[in-house]
Amino acid sequence: LAAAYAVSGALGWPMSMTDIRFKAVWAAVLVLGAFAATVGTRPIAAILFAQATNGFLLPIVAVFLLIVMNRSDLLGEYRNHLWANIFGVLVVIVVLGLSLFKLAQLAGF
Repeated sequence: LAAAYAVSGALGWPMSMTDIRFKAVWAAVLVLGAFAATVGTRPIAAILFAQATNGFLLPIVAVFLLIVMNRSDLLGEYRNHLWANIFGVLVVIVVLGLSLFKLAQLAGF
């Protein structure tokens, strides 16, 4: 169901159980998951890959969000202020450090 909401939101489709595209994405995810379970695949590798990918992409997305959240032409009075930016930069530094540490670990350093 989360995939249907994500795809519908990204493509601008209605996020409603009455929309056929929403139901199609939801059904496709269910069918693919059931098929993978039926043929005996192990989901752990896919889950670990997805989490590792999220860990490497998070700093990029966080920097993009920091840039956008500081644009007063888009957000006016709701843009980030000093403490939000400090916290955001700290999050980027910590996540980037963790990603680089894990990458170095995987590379054998």
